[in-house]
Amino acid sequence: MRVRRTLSDLLDDAAERSPTREVVFPTERATWPAVREAARSWAAGLHARGVRRGDRVLIVLPGGLDAVVGTVAAAMLGAVPTPVNHRGTADEVAWLRDDADPTVVVASPSSSGSPAGAP
Repeated sequence: MRVRRTLSDLLDDAAERSPTREVVFPTERATWPAVREAARSWAAGLHARGVRRGDRVLIVLPGGLDAVVGTVAAAMLGAVPTPVNHRGTADEVAWLRDDADPTVVVASPSSSGSPAGAP
């Protein structure tokens, strides 16, 4: 019988098995337990903003730790993380936002997907 594992399960395993190992990006790094705690914190924040199972969370962030944490946080809630190219034009991001109909948009102030006008 095949056992189904969630992204959250895999993160828990990594944090337990390798508590001192780091996730490394060009400009940032964090241990697996730190990533797990950040994802839990973001998940609580998303939940407080109304995100529930099956909702879409538009993620307009550069590739890096925040994008990973946001993706895992949405998945922890059973939501659908919907990553969008942060380098897209404002019109492209707006079209994708309208098409995805997300409950929440997670974006950095410098991205085209800034939350102005977001659901």
